[in-house]
Amino acid sequence: MHSTNAAYIEARQRLAATNLKRCPLCDSLNAAANSECFVCRWHGQFLQDQKSIEEGLADLLNKCPEYQEKPVRKPRSKVSRLSNLMRRMLYGPVDFRV
Repeated sequence: MHSTNAAYIEARQRLAATNLKRCPLCDSLNAAANSECFVCRWHGQFLQDQKSIEEGLADLLNKCPEYQEKPVRKPRSKVSRLSNLMRRMLYGPVDFRV
């Protein structure tokens, strides 16, 4: 069980390092796809090493501890998923334009 948890944490860290980058000017975390920092508008070279990303995540979680809480999502039953699929197929999307 312990090795599974360690593997999970390592996989999450790799995912974060792959999808995030850190601004060298203001230290904010940004999506890797962003061409400029959403906080200070920096558009030069970003820090993308795993250590820098982990430090940025640690800083963010220290500033905003509520981000550590994982949302609990109740798994939907097969009947519920099937009824939603049928409802979408029969009624389609609702157009709210006037």
